[in-house]
Amino acid sequence: MIEIKKNKDVVKATKEGRIYIENEDFFKQEKVQHLLGKLKKSSIFKEIESKKKELNPGLS
Repeated sequence: MIEIKKNKDVVKATKEGRIYIENEDFFKQEKVQHLLGKLKKSSIFKEIESKKKELNPGLS
């Protein structure tokens, strides 16, 4: 059986794994900033940005 933990910042969690948070400062947190920095350097992020530019040449 899966143990469900209650988190005061999580408002709703879906079966698909999406979570909806209430904390307005979520993206200001040091851990989140670090994770986003790593994501920006990842190959998947670069591939997505490349495809986006191919599909929408007018956008920068």
